[in-house]
Parts: sequence; structure tokens; C-alpha cells
Amino acid sequence: MEPQLVDKLSRLRPRTWEQTIARYDAVEEYFAIPNAGHAEVQTCASKLGVNERTFYRLIADRRKHPAGRGRPNSRRQIKKAPRKSLRFVDPQVEAVIAEAMLTTPRPCRIADIHVTVLHLCAERCIAPPPFETVRRRFRTPRGSRVEPRPDLDRLILDTCKFDFSVGDTNGRNAPAVIVALVHPSSRTVITHEIFCGPPSAAEIGAFLSKAAPEIEGRSITVSFALRDEVSALKALLAPAGVSVLPDSYHLSGAADITGPGEALLHVFGLRIGPIAILSRSLRSATLPTAGNLEVARAVCAKLIDSYHPS
Repeated sequence: MEPQLVDKLSRLRPRTWEQTIARYDAVEEYFAIPNAGHAEVQTCASKLGVNERTFYRLIADRRKHPAGRGRPNSRRQIKKAPRKSLRFVDPQVEAVIAEAMLTTPRPCRIADIHVTVLHLCAERCIAPPPFETVRRRFRTPRGSRVEPRPDLDRLILDTCKFDFSVGDTNGRNAPAVIVALVHPSSRTVITHEIFCGPPSAAEIGAFLSKAAPEIEGRSITVSFALRDEVSALKALLAPAGVSVLPDSYHLSGAADITGPGEALLHVFGLRIGPIAILSRSLRSATLPTAGNLEVARAVCAKLIDSYHPS
């Protein structure tokens, strides 16, 4: 996909992706016609199912914003700056918070961890974060005790659904599912993949083996949502050169961080950009279709990369 189109889709709700792609392709088709005039506008507008006035506006928007950024006065494109207490903070501050979570003696309160954060920030000449920034890492009531988390530095293989469906090359339409290898201590995603419906162990093993150099020698916990795939993943990843995985995959559903989708919620919150994370099953809900699997993978890759800039 063209980067301009991916950039535009990454700022729109998934339910509008199909319409946006159709309009983008129609305008591209118009620009590809030599000496295009009113007759060509009528033809392209008819194919797209819009009136001529709307199509002329799409042409004007593309000429004014060739990078595919859309209309600057569109309310959908306007985003307010996040509050300082939310998860959008400096990576150095995130690293300090993660270190304080690991090093503060237990039992302790969140306020104790915040004090450790303040000391570490003072030592490293970093602007300290507010208390709410630390508290949101635990999603627990103010003043409550923090349980020991010896597994905080482990990698967690997690999965959950998104709030839209996609179609694959076989004509199947199913909810978009993300499978990601998450490092909760640094709040980063090591590797991820988007699937059309729940993936098999073979599909998970295939994409996970690509990250072998980064995860070798690490402890990996399987989310409770993938509990049925543990045995198959052990067998699949053993010959892939990931020697640690067959011995370290284990079921750990007791800790809150390893519940279905919890690791992803720990990193991103309730949304990855405009995409909502569904950590619980919504069997009765009808999810809107948002294009094909290729579109979903391209947009999600851009959104996740924006959380972890190089």
C-alpha cells in the first residue's frame, strides 16, 4: 500500500477505511487519465457512487494535500493534546518508572514507587512525572498495596480482538485478531502480527520465529487466551532456533497481567490510535468490515511503530 494512504487510514476509525480506500483509488484513477475533464469526472463519480460536486471536492482535497492528509477542517482529524498524566510520556521517564516498579521494596504503596521515581529522575536530571502517571500503570485504587511482580521483566505472548473485521485471500471474513510479544516492563511490543480470525499455533509459531534473535534466552509467558496452543508452540519453535521457548512457555493465568489482552492493555490502554482493543469476547456484537488483511496489517504496523519510535 502507498504510504500516503496508510498515513491517512491510521487517523481514521476502521469502519471508514473501505470508503476512504475506494475514494482514494477513484481519485488516483482520475489523475491517471490524460487530459481528464468533466466527462471523466462524471464517469469516476458514477463508479464511486457519489455526485459530481463531491468528486470535485475529493480532487481539490488531493491537489491541496498530496500526502493524503485529508481536509484540515475535518473534525475527525482534530486531536487534542494528551494530558501529562496519561501514557504518552518521554521514553526515559517510562524506563525510570519501569525500574522503580522492579526495585522498590515490597510490600509497598504506589506512592512509595512514585517516591523512587522522583529520586531516580533527580539523579538523572529528568523531569519527574506526576503521581497519576505512575498510578495508571497499575490501574488500582489510590493507596492500595502493590503485590510483588517477579514476572514483570518477562516477555508475554498475548492476543485479543480489534473492533473490526477483515477479509482474507480465501474470501473469509472474520474479526481482526492481533498476536503480540510484549515486554511489559518497558511497555514495548517486540513483534506482532494481525490475523483474520483466531490464528492456529502454526501461524503463531511462523511469525514468532522471526523474532528469534531478540527473544533467545528470555523467559516468555503465554497469555491465558493462548492456553490451548502452548504444547503446539513448544514443538513448532524448538527447531526454529529459539532454544528458550520450549522450556519457558507456561500457563500463568493467575497474574492480572497475563489475562486475555491484559498485556496489550498495559502497553496501549484501551486503544491503539483509532482502533479499540476488545479484551473480552463480544459474541453478539457485529463488527464493521474494514477492508482486507493487508490494509489492517499496514495500518496497525504504522500505529504500533508510532508508539515506539526508533
